[in-house]
Amino acid sequence: MDNASNNDAAIRIAKGTFSKSRKLPLEGKLFHVRCTVHILNLVVQDGLSEIQSIIEDVKKSVRFINQSESRLRKFSDVVHHLGIPVKRLIIDCPTRWNSTYEMLVVAYRVKDAFHIFKEGEPFYRYCPTLDDWKKVKNVVDIL
Repeated sequence: MDNASNNDAAIRIAKGTFSKSRKLPLEGKLFHVRCTVHILNLVVQDGLSEIQSIIEDVKKSVRFINQSESRLRKFSDVVHHLGIPVKRLIIDCPTRWNSTYEMLVVAYRVKDAFHIFKEGEPFYRYCPTLDDWKKVKNVVDIL
């Protein structure tokens, strides 16, 4: 992580949360900001590596849909027909785990739309399976 002010704010919030639950030894005096954020990022990235192939399928799915106006329109129609309130699919930035989290949250919300979209799109080959979506849900719940 860099020295951006949003990282400082995240650390302040995390330190406050950990302090309230009394999970910081020595009242947080050893809670080194930059090291803690870096370690947290490494831990999350390591955890995400367990479902990396699923993340890649979700990412390829989002790209496939977003790369064509007609595919995007078809997918949006399916989402609308299912009554799911999602504005758009997002793609992650692999070095920022929270963007991967956001991508997975949005994709999971419309998981049923991917399967319906697949039925009418012969060149779509990245649709995560039902088992994949269960794993995504487990990871999202942890994060």
